[in-house]
Amino acid sequence: MRLRPHHLLDILNKFGHGLQFTPHPYGHALHTVAAQVLADLDLEVEFVLGADAICQPCRYLQPDGLCADVLRRLPEMPSKQAYNDALDRRLFAYLQIEPGARMTVRAFIERL
Repeated sequence: MRLRPHHLLDILNKFGHGLQFTPHPYGHALHTVAAQVLADLDLEVEFVLGADAICQPCRYLQPDGLCADVLRRLPEMPSKQAYNDALDRRLFAYLQIEPGARMTVRAFIERL
């Protein structure tokens, strides 16, 4: 499964806080991917810098693979694409891995 590092962190954080995974109006697949991840910690993940399994069905994912949505909760309303790319670059550096790295969910948790 292809995932952005911050998306896997989002799943683990939401689960840790006891929150529900439900379908989102945007149509992204967080709820279905979370179910797969949480059902099998030995699931292999390929970490990507770009659209992943969660993004694929989202209504904001453009044919060129970029996200057309913006972060409305921030005053400057940055594009989600730019914001998430910057976030994931920092996570790749923190985790000492490169885009394309593969590991199980369990190994990812242990790295944290």
